[in-house]
Amino acid sequence: MFATGAAMAQSTPAPTAPKPEKLLSTQETAMMDSVGIIRSHPDLLHFREGVIAYNKKDFKKARRSFHLSGLYGDKISQAMLAEMNWKGEGGPVDRPRAYALMDIAAERATNPDLLNIREKYREAMTEAERQKAIALGDDIVSKYSDDAALKKLAIAFRTDRLSRIRVPPGRLQSVLIHGDDGNDENLNAEEVNPSHFYASKFWEPKEYMQMRDDVTNRMIRNGRVKVKFGGAVEDVNGKIKIVPKK
Repeated sequence: MFATGAAMAQSTPAPTAPKPEKLLSTQETAMMDSVGIIRSHPDLLHFREGVIAYNKKDFKKARRSFHLSGLYGDKISQAMLAEMNWKGEGGPVDRPRAYALMDIAAERATNPDLLNIREKYREAMTEAERQKAIALGDDIVSKYSDDAALKKLAIAFRTDRLSRIRVPPGRLQSVLIHGDDGNDENLNAEEVNPSHFYASKFWEPKEYMQMRDDVTNRMIRNGRVKVKFGGAVEDVNGKIKIVPKK
């Protein structure tokens, strides 16, 4: 659930950079696809819904879902929403809005692919479109920036955790993991230590946002997923990627 797809400018990771699979343990990776995590993390929930809708060509629903995920700081959802505005999927073509959205998707400046796509947008726009994109900036920032997203995540996480019955330390709890097909009807139960499930990387907004950013960017830099400007989206083995137009 972390990524998007074929790099226009793929950077080489530093020798000491951890591999994607080392950032999360096998159990933690599975946990990120569990019902308990997905339903309590709006960015993941709506991102997943967006991927499913997009691949069914239900572009209106996909646009709505990526918008909702983007409100919680998911940069790939913001990039997908930008692409859909650029291409007119699920709504009218709106190139200034697409640029403004891709600009906020690239705000952390940790993902060179999003920065490259943003510049491709800029090169393709007219001067009038660029000025309109600038005028949209304040509204986009107020809705989608990390500062705004962190506040929303804090409320969502606090509300969910207060509603849960905590398992005593040392006891295991059952976590429902989505099967390979991602279907809610195909779930596998796995027992995990509550200290792992409630680790701060999953429930403290800043740590969580950093963890997701690290995982996504490591996967892109190691060629596990790729990004290409102006592509279409595919769901490959449960992972989203943008591929070139045919």
